[in-house]
Amino acid sequence: MTPTISATTLTRRVATASYARPVPTRFTWLTLLIQRNQPTMGVFAIQKLGGALAELIGCEEDIAQAEEDSLRTGYVQADEGWGEGGEAAGWMEGWRAKGLESVEEVKSEFVDVFTAEYTRLMRLVRSLPSGLPLTANIVFAQRLGFSTSQVGDFDLTSALLDLLALHELDYSSTLRLLSQFPGTDSPLLPRFLDLLLPTKQVASDFQIPARTGWTNWLRKYETRLESEESSDEGRRARQDAVNPRFVLRQWVLEETIAKLDADTADVGALDRVLELVSEPFASYGEAELEGDVVCAVEEEKEKQRLCGIGSETMLGFQCSCSS
Repeated sequence: MTPTISATTLTRRVATASYARPVPTRFTWLTLLIQRNQPTMGVFAIQKLGGALAELIGCEEDIAQAEEDSLRTGYVQADEGWGEGGEAAGWMEGWRAKGLESVEEVKSEFVDVFTAEYTRLMRLVRSLPSGLPLTANIVFAQRLGFSTSQVGDFDLTSALLDLLALHELDYSSTLRLLSQFPGTDSPLLPRFLDLLLPTKQVASDFQIPARTGWTNWLRKYETRLESEESSDEGRRARQDAVNPRFVLRQWVLEETIAKLDADTADVGALDRVLELVSEPFASYGEAELEGDVVCAVEEEKEKQRLCGIGSETMLGFQCSCSS
């Protein structure tokens, strides 16, 4: 049977499909592990598919070299029965070698494109329609307090994602907390690390290596921030404007639904969540390095609670689009 598309085209389409956008707006540590492995899985898929089709790809390469029209269009197909007969059997080894060379080219192209796209998403991007709010035009760089793109940002942000996955930390709350980073020489650094690595998430046995690993990363982050020549106050304002304090988590949804389904429906619970959703960047009793914020008013205390990550049993769950 004649294939509907060429083997080379199919392999390249697999590579293109793997050019996933690696940094969603928010994700849990489990999602982070999956996202982190996307480049590797993309290369693996290309390798396996290309290896299975190597002889066919090599055959098509020969056809392309022999046909001027195919060289112009870049699209060829092997005819039905291309691998049958004694003559074709003798060419199989050469076709496979040529096909594997093409697969390596596709893999290299995938790595280059993925790296470029990943790096782009880690920068400040202003390519969306101007009518959208500023926060819609900002990707990862401004979430870290950067207003420029520099060599080394890719490695710095990749190391941050590794630490988030290693210590199973919440993505959104960690980025929000980074706006309060006081500097590695500050007497407030221990308090910052306490907030960053809560004992209920990071076991005591891992606290020392975790704090050491984060301090090492924070030194590099501090050096990068110093290159921006921006005040701490200005940086915090920029970061807090793009890193939400409130994230609509699964536990909040389930709790709100339960309150609405109760015999005496608590409509106020829904109104409260809607208010938080509409103003996710407000502080809502956010903990400060100087100490925890005590909310005297019960309503404010409840909003403060809803901004938390919830019970450990719900970690790793996130509401879906259909929720």
